[in-house]
Amino acid sequence: MKREMASREKKPATRRRTSVEYVDEAAVSVQEYTPPKLDVPPPKGDSVNLGVLDVESVGCDESIGPAVSDAVRETLFSSGHHQVMDRSDMSKILLEQDFQQSGRCDDMECIVKAGKILAVQKMVAGKVAMLGSTYRITLKLVDVESAKVDKIASESCTCPKDQLFLVAETAAKRLLLP
Repeated sequence: MKREMASREKKPATRRRTSVEYVDEAAVSVQEYTPPKLDVPPPKGDSVNLGVLDVESVGCDESIGPAVSDAVRETLFSSGHHQVMDRSDMSKILLEQDFQQSGRCDDMECIVKAGKILAVQKMVAGKVAMLGSTYRITLKLVDVESAKVDKIASESCTCPKDQLFLVAETAAKRLLLP
């Protein structure tokens, strides 16, 4: 009987490159994020003036949104496709123009209004959401003049928070793909 019970004991799990986070008191395996290889074409013609609104955090730490926004800004600027406004310059101009929003600026009317005040051609707005142990970053590129969404890009991962910079970069690069 003892021999039978001993054989039923669980063997220790082999170690993989993962970490464990506790979400709602349940252990969840978190994988390292490996960004896909995306071949962003070189810019054609003049670069477009663009503003990036702070990404809204939904179901996760509020500090994640601004950090993701910065990663998106850096990626779009580095691509050479856009002249990206600095966050502090955007805030200063919007404050000077007495642009006030209740809560987040994520509806089309608010995004377009902010874009017109900033005198940019395009605006990027988005969300980072956490559901269970999965993060999803969704970005939309909005044409200010036509008030239409040019493109929506998203990327998901079940990864540690510090990997969200890579996830944000990937989502931003998806906005640049044809």
